[in-house]
Parts: sequence; structure tokens; C-alpha cells
Amino acid sequence: MAKIARLYYDCDLKQNQIAQQLEISQTTTSRLLKRAKEEQIVRINIRVPIGAYPELEDEIERTYGVKEVIVVDCLSEDDQILRDVGAAAAFYLETTLKPGEVIGISSWSSTLLAMVNSMQPFPKHFKAEVIQILGGAGNPGAAHHASAIGPAAVQSCPWICASAAGAGSHRLA
Repeated sequence: MAKIARLYYDCDLKQNQIAQQLEISQTTTSRLLKRAKEEQIVRINIRVPIGAYPELEDEIERTYGVKEVIVVDCLSEDDQILRDVGAAAAFYLETTLKPGEVIGISSWSSTLLAMVNSMQPFPKHFKAEVIQILGGAGNPGAAHHASAIGPAAVQSCPWICASAAGAGSHRLA
């Protein structure tokens, strides 16, 4: 078992390569690797980097039924919190957005601006689209703010500004 575990984990051989080298079946190789873990011949130790909170993220995902949560470790200064959250959001978008996908954004908050400021340009052939949705009963100043930073958000992706008809001014009691 130890030899198979060493070949698999230390030498990075695939199970079928180990099976072929030792003249055993791949099924036997797989079973022996599983048994090596059960008998603690193999112990896997994951070192979570400082500032990462995977257990908390998992708990929040389970509690609220969301697909993915990212907890950001920040200093208590407002500007730094905004930069840190923006950088985390930018990294998430850059690593999950697939070519050809469309993103619709209906608000240009300071957090989204921080994300945009942290983003790296997408390759020219990426072909994702960002649709900016403006209008309705929101803040009229958002249109100016959005038009200033919208093209920066998409850099090499097409940017579409879709204005919605105003819904009028309503007060909620």
C-alpha cells in the first residue's frame, strides 16, 4: 500500500500507470489507495492560507442555500474594505466568466466600481458581453456614474447600455 501511495501522491503517477507498472488492475490500485487513507498510511493535510475562511463560506452556503460565498478578510478602514471586496469580486468574475456569457448589471455602486478598478483586461477574443441596465425609479445620478465607468468594466468586451423607461416617482409608506 505504501508503495502505491508513494507512486500516486509523491511521483504523480496516474492509477492506470501504477497498475501497469505493478502488474495489478486499476481497480485494485484504487482500492489500495482508499485503504491507505483509511489506515492513515496516507494523511491529507490542507493548509488554508491566512485570510481564507472555507469553513465559514461552506456554512453560509448551506445556511442560505447559495451556490458560492467568498468571505473577504479586511482591515476596518472603509476605503480598504471597499478595495478588498472589489479585488475579491474581480478575481471571482475573472475566474468564473466564460467566453460568450452575458452579464447584466443594474446598479453601479462603489463596490462595483472597486471591482472594475481591480479587474485585469480580458483577452480580445474572449467575447463576453456586459449589459448595463439603467432607468426605472432609481437614482438619476446613476446614469452619469455608470456611463463614466461602464466601458472600463468591460475593457475588451462589448458594452451595451439598455435604458429602461422610468416608472415614475413613488413613495413607500
